Amino acid sequence: MATIKIILRTSKINSAGEAPLCIRLIKNRVAKFVFLDYRIRPEQWDEKEKRVKKSHPNFTRINNYIAQKFAEAQAWAIDVESENKNANTGAIKQSIKGKASVEFFPYADRFVSLFELSGKIGSHGRAKSVIQKLREYVKGSRITFDQLTVSFLKEYEYYMQSELKNRVNTIHANMRVFRTIFNNAVREDLIPAEINPFNKMKLKTEQTQRAYLTEEELNRIDSLVLTESFMINHHRNIYVFSAYAGGLRISDVLQLRWNNFDGEKIRIKIHKTQTPLSIMLPERALQIINFYKRENSTGNDFISHCLKCVLMKKVLYIFTTLFQQPQHTRIKICRSLPNLPRLRNI
Repeated sequence: MATIKIILRTSKINSAGEAPLCIRLIKNRVAKFVFLDYRIRPEQWDEKEKRVKKSHPNFTRINNYIAQKFAEAQAWAIDVESENKNANTGAIKQSIKGKASVEFFPYADRFVSLFELSGKIGSHGRAKSVIQKLREYVKGSRITFDQLTVSFLKEYEYYMQSELKNRVNTIHANMRVFRTIFNNAVREDLIPAEINPFNKMKLKTEQTQRAYLTEEELNRIDSLVLTESFMINHHRNIYVFSAYAGGLRISDVLQLRWNNFDGEKIRIKIHKTQTPLSIMLPERALQIINFYKRENSTGNDFISHCLKCVLMKKVLYIFTTLFQQPQHTRIKICRSLPNLPRLRNI
């Protein structure tokens, strides 16, 4: 339960020698102050009785005002804490001041949609799944920013670890999305900085060891006999081409057009960072890229069979499904190459 007192903040005395009257809220050793509408001189304040002395000309009116605000503050604190036992002093302060708490999910949905509008489809998909996971955790209930306290997020971390079997870095990625949303809401002045739980939380990560295919393993995937017209064959070609093209991201491979290729090099602007890049292709990458060359191909045509005849304005939406398909392809290839199970994690 929050502790509520009326105090005179003598540390805020103005040039006229008057200090502000305020309500002090303390919960879990965190103090917040709600300033009232009056200032008085320190010698006019009865610290023991928490009242204005009779020496002030308007002592009766101010004391009645103080009593009313104190009762309102206690009532607000009880109401807020009965709805949310984890409510912090920032949430109680907002309620006393009459400022409505901001709902989290509507704001988070708008924030995530900006990734899609800016063409960051990978970030959009990841952030969207993070928000959906939280929705499922609260069973579709409405939650406000001030309800996402440190204790709430710690309990959610435990849920992800124990129930969902998420690892440390997966939990970190989820929390990082929430932190970005909170920071953005603070910058937009939608919520006060003091209710941001990430001011008090340190996110944990752990080092992981990346697994890489050896040249012999890559050759085995490349030489696997697949039906030429099947999509799994095109996915395999994308995977192998990306390996020989310096580990080019799938978002960049899928967007390659013939005008990005001069017969030896590909010159592109990286989709994620907008950085110009030029790559000299080795022989095997050239063989794969020329496999898709047609007599009627124009410079503006996509090289990848996956995006053949697709209008550019639809490409980003198609990515949302195509991004997942090579994952399924790796699993199918693993079944064909039983001695190469670690491809699943690469």
